[in-house]
Amino acid sequence: MPNNISNTALLLPSIAHANVPQLTVDLILHTFPFVKVRSLDSTFLYPFASPVDHAQGATQPEGFSSALDLYVCEELGLSLIQQRAPVIPSFQRNFHSQLMKFIESSNFNKVVLLDSKDYAYIGGFMGNCPTAIYAGESTEQELDSLLRKLTINEAEAEESPNRVVKDEEAEIKDTFTDTVSQLVLSLKEKKISTAALIGYIYEGDNSPDAKIMAGKVAKLLSLPFDGEWKTPKSWSGVYGSRDVPRSMEDGMFG
Repeated sequence: MPNNISNTALLLPSIAHANVPQLTVDLILHTFPFVKVRSLDSTFLYPFASPVDHAQGATQPEGFSSALDLYVCEELGLSLIQQRAPVIPSFQRNFHSQLMKFIESSNFNKVVLLDSKDYAYIGGFMGNCPTAIYAGESTEQELDSLLRKLTINEAEAEESPNRVVKDEEAEIKDTFTDTVSQLVLSLKEKKISTAALIGYIYEGDNSPDAKIMAGKVAKLLSLPFDGEWKTPKSWSGVYGSRDVPRSMEDGMFG
């Protein structure tokens, strides 16, 4: 394993509701100068291969993307994994074990997990993409600081849509999806510094939700974000980003 990922933080998305964790990682990957380290073993994922994605207006890179790719930005001290295919049913435990072995052997200084669930889990309306965060055995002062970092603006602060998840197994399992809660508990057992962020969202055009979550990740990790996310080429023509067709030549659905 290359030394350039050692002692970096690892950002890891789950395959969850509306794919917002993956979309969030897409934005971070294409906004900052990440380089691909290698493809990871994707034996337990559905097969996947595609041309390498790139930011709008950038040159098409050579090579291909796989179901599980590892990237690093040494300037930020941040590594990330983009998972582009779900785990094959009945192989979740195998994948979990494989992922834990990789994390343990890579000497990351912190692991940040991204997750998402349906908005219906919280009931009522609490602003766009309200979140909950797990931060391990943090002090009350540290947790207060985390909540301030996750607040986008004063109006959101008044609604208080962000909350802290207690460092208790029952609450961790109740808050996060099975995949993420099991990772949190395993990382905690191995005494690996861990944070987990979950967003509550509706299905639909989820690019705005991804940008909100990416903004919260940027604050959480103190990334030098200038306010404009670079979207990948693969987003072109989806998520409401293309013109509505005006003639039958465009086809019934454009």
